[in-house]
Amino acid sequence: MGIRANKTGQMYLNSTQQTNCLTKMNDEGNGIDVSGCGVEKLTKTGSSCSDFTVDDVNMKFGDKLRKLSYNCQFQDTADKRGHLCEFCVNSWKDIKEVRSKNDKYAKAESDICRFAVLVSLTSTRIIDQAWLRKLYNSISNQKQPVNFAYTEEKRQEQDEHSELTEKHKFRPAIDLAMPKDSSLEVSIEEVYSATNILNESHFIGEGTAEKVYRGVLPNNQEVAIKHIIHEECIETFLREVKSLTNVRHPNLVALLGYSKNAKEYFLIYEICPYGNLSQWLFANNRVLSWTQRLEIAIDSAKGLPTNTLLGQDFEAKLSDFGLSKVIDIDEILHDLRSKSLLRERRAVEFVDPKLYGDYSTDVFQLTLELAISCIAPKQQRPSIEKVVDKLEEALAITRTEKASTPHSTPVWSSTSFQEQYRTLVENVT
Repeated sequence: MGIRANKTGQMYLNSTQQTNCLTKMNDEGNGIDVSGCGVEKLTKTGSSCSDFTVDDVNMKFGDKLRKLSYNCQFQDTADKRGHLCEFCVNSWKDIKEVRSKNDKYAKAESDICRFAVLVSLTSTRIIDQAWLRKLYNSISNQKQPVNFAYTEEKRQEQDEHSELTEKHKFRPAIDLAMPKDSSLEVSIEEVYSATNILNESHFIGEGTAEKVYRGVLPNNQEVAIKHIIHEECIETFLREVKSLTNVRHPNLVALLGYSKNAKEYFLIYEICPYGNLSQWLFANNRVLSWTQRLEIAIDSAKGLPTNTLLGQDFEAKLSDFGLSKVIDIDEILHDLRSKSLLRERRAVEFVDPKLYGDYSTDVFQLTLELAISCIAPKQQRPSIEKVVDKLEEALAITRTEKASTPHSTPVWSSTSFQEQYRTLVENVT
């Protein structure tokens, strides 16, 4: 059923399909009769959960499914007392059909619904045979009645104990207190709910240390959720949470919260709908106007394009403090080619052809001069304040010219600029 759900979204078989399936299982079962094990009850009958699809399970039992997935991770190899199996079974038993207590069919219907959730979860990890064995062994070996109120409290205690143990065992150098503002901490369940259990349909990017998912929190706020995937980056995670939770700046991506347990760490940021600046600079199917480029340059100041995101109004926001991937060398103007253009005085070839001449020659000369000065020997470089001043001057000229002059093709004939350019290049190369 898990394979069927994975491929088609459908779960229970009708009576004819069920009979044929059981007959085939008995024929291939090496003498083992599976007819009396109860699987024949999991048949599509037209009532309640028996007709559910995977989508129906997500709609009606989404919270229970995510809780079952979370409590049945079996990631702690040091779990000698079977606590993780206990948590898994508790979540499994907690799945019930909503019916009157006097309804004589309530237990049977709850079983049908419970298995529908189990099949749905199985379909998401159908190729992970080791995990599937742990899951079904835990459920089939349950021996004691379950105390539902016990689950979350004990789970939290186990997480805290495991986290303390892991911290001293693997990361003795880390001793950073988390922020005192508990409102910033988001539960793992909310993270899973926001991303549909880290579903690939929510995946929006990946770095060397993290995967990023788009999600929606319970308050309907859309966010970007970073899943830290390398243990060696946990110290950076802790430092980032500690340093950024109280920082608010229009050109910094806001850290809205964090989530963690003994094994998983998440950072929750505001969403920047236009994505990564590098995608706009280097992709062929996206174009930023000259004015937008100047505005973004002013916003980002010292930012690299791979850790500069674009907000709702294309404002630049720096992100990934210590967690971002260093930009691939082939995404930027190749270093050797850039030096070649500098040496050969071919300034016009620095212009992005996607602009189609829609820029001011005077402003481009000003910004190119500024760019060259920024890669001059250290003692000759301008301060960041002067860089911002020059960029704002360039933006003001651009807006004035846009408002008063029709578009024309730039003409590269300024003798004074060529002389300035030659002098600057000689200083750099």
